[in-house]
Amino acid sequence: MENAGGAIIVKVRGELDISGRDAFRRALTCASSGSTGAVIVSLEDCSYCDCSAVGVIAALRHTIGSRLHVVIPESSPLRRLFDLCGLLTALDVAPSLTQTLPRTTFNAAAQHALSA
Repeated sequence: MENAGGAIIVKVRGELDISGRDAFRRALTCASSGSTGAVIVSLEDCSYCDCSAVGVIAALRHTIGSRLHVVIPESSPLRRLFDLCGLLTALDVAPSLTQTLPRTTFNAAAQHALSA
C-alpha cells in the first residue's frame, strides 16, 4: 500500500485467488478504514484473478461506495472477467493509475509517488 496525495493505493502483483483472498480483504479493509480518501486497487501487475477476489472488490464497493477506484489496463485479460461480472460499468475502472487518481488528489505528492 502507498499513499498518493490522500488516496490509498493497493497494488496487486502476481496471482490473486482464493488462497490470498483473506490477506487481500484485510489489506483493503486497512486501506479503507481510518481514511476518507479514495481507495485505488491497482491490478496493473496482477496476472490472474479469480471470482473470490472479484467478490472482495465488489463487497468493498458496497462498503465504501464511490471512494473505490480500480485500475485494469486495456490489454489485461482481467478486463474480460470484470466485464462478464458486470463490474466494468458498476465500478470506477480505468486503464491506468494516472487516469484513476481523483483530480483533487493528483498533486505534487501523487506525481512523486507515480514516478517512484
